[in-house]
Amino acid sequence: MHTEDDRTSEQMETHTILIVALDKWMSGWGLAENGRSYVAWACKPEHAQFVKNWVANRGDLAYVRVKENGYKPRGNGHFHVYVVTKNHPSVFSLSN
Repeated sequence: MHTEDDRTSEQMETHTILIVALDKWMSGWGLAENGRSYVAWACKPEHAQFVKNWVANRGDLAYVRVKENGYKPRGNGHFHVYVVTKNHPSVFSLSN
């Protein structure tokens, strides 16, 4: 599994909740050739439900779940962790 994690070392300590999903559209090609493409949004614990709802409402993702820091999918494919900042659509209205 090829893994990319966009968090800084500081964000690894603060953004400890991962909202993980299978990316149906990206699975099977590119870095996920012959495998699955998983995506996660790392967020602060207090934002987890907002981010989960945002991810669950996307049509291109399946099997949405909440995991603690350190989640690693198994098998062939690609896993990319994005960071939820104050400007992310799932939490933007909370900070304004």
